[in-house]
Amino acid sequence: MNKYVLILLLLVSCRNSSQEDKNAINIKNAYNSKNEIEFLNQFPNKFETFNEYFGWNNSTDKPNILYKDANKYIDYWFSLILKKEYRQYEKNITSICYNGKWDADAIDYFQDKSIEYFVKNNRMELLNSLSEKEAKSVLFFLFDSPHPNINNELFLKLNAKNKIIVKDLFTNKLKGDEDVKDTFTFYEKNEDYIIKTFDINGDKILDKIVSSFPYKGNELVLFLGDGKNYILSVKTINFSEDGGNIVYDIVNNPNTEKGLLVKTKFPDRGISENNYFIVYENKNWILRNIIYKTLSDQSKNAIEYNCDVLQNINLKETNIEDKLVSMPDESERAEKCTTKNNISQKYFIRDTDGYTNLRKGKNSSSEILGKIKTGEEIKVLDKSSDWWLIQTVDGKKGYVYKTKIKSE
Repeated sequence: MNKYVLILLLLVSCRNSSQEDKNAINIKNAYNSKNEIEFLNQFPNKFETFNEYFGWNNSTDKPNILYKDANKYIDYWFSLILKKEYRQYEKNITSICYNGKWDADAIDYFQDKSIEYFVKNNRMELLNSLSEKEAKSVLFFLFDSPHPNINNELFLKLNAKNKIIVKDLFTNKLKGDEDVKDTFTFYEKNEDYIIKTFDINGDKILDKIVSSFPYKGNELVLFLGDGKNYILSVKTINFSEDGGNIVYDIVNNPNTEKGLLVKTKFPDRGISENNYFIVYENKNWILRNIIYKTLSDQSKNAIEYNCDVLQNINLKETNIEDKLVSMPDESERAEKCTTKNNISQKYFIRDTDGYTNLRKGKNSSSEILGKIKTGEEIKVLDKSSDWWLIQTVDGKKGYVYKTKIKSE
């Protein structure tokens, strides 16, 4: 090699090394003075630079300039990007991970802190928004190790696309999420789930009922006990509509020794509750029926509807949400559901003619079913239109125009 070229390369190398040392010193000084902006601006945003500051130099078999105190600098950096005013820097997590390769000490520590940041702070969009090329590189780094082993918390929060990428990257090296979730130990100390313990199959042995914590999913997993272990019986949905409703209780099915009752409600909407009655038959879990409970409106005189709707859906089936028979339409509820007034209010017929007609339909030309005397008490079943559906003391149902009805 030409000696002048060699000298030039040496000069460039020395200049680069000098600049790296200067930047590393700036990080150290910014940390010591707690100059947050300067620290964030000086902190590396590429894996190669990160390793040159905090990692081990394999060519010289010596530590790099900030290796000794790497963990405290990494901790400080993660504490800063968590602040609202510095959130624009958090994208540097994935840019550091990009083209990263696992190594011990600082690299391993950064990998752990990154996973913790994504999971505990619910910042999965930083990963789920990556392009396929970026995701392959970043996810490889996050799951890489001398003996790759899936981080369940992170893996289960990835979107479907990124889960496939991870499985493709580590084929035959990782235990898939469904395999992991077949065991009760996965859920036992997992804060994303609620666990209930009672006998659900009628054998007098305690079983485990696992349901996603409110707003953290819609899973329902049933494990049957044999006295020693808990064996997976079925994985299905808990009918919370993935956050639309919340599961507020799971108890024994009051109608049978073999089954359970899942109770859900919609918060902050008066009465809006659903009871899902599940039975255990021939080693299958069947959603037998749903009792929907709702109000006609939000007024003090609202009518409460209780609609018992037959289902007979095997919970081993897929797309269960699409198969559920919903509550009857508003126009049909008074006919198909049981009702009660939300408050103890009495209704009476008041007509100057001394009586009013009970009609079959909601108009004055509809068939007359009978006559109700003025002063006679009635039960109002539905008042969503000008013609109210009522029930007489002898059980007849029909429509009366609302001005003919008075309340006390």
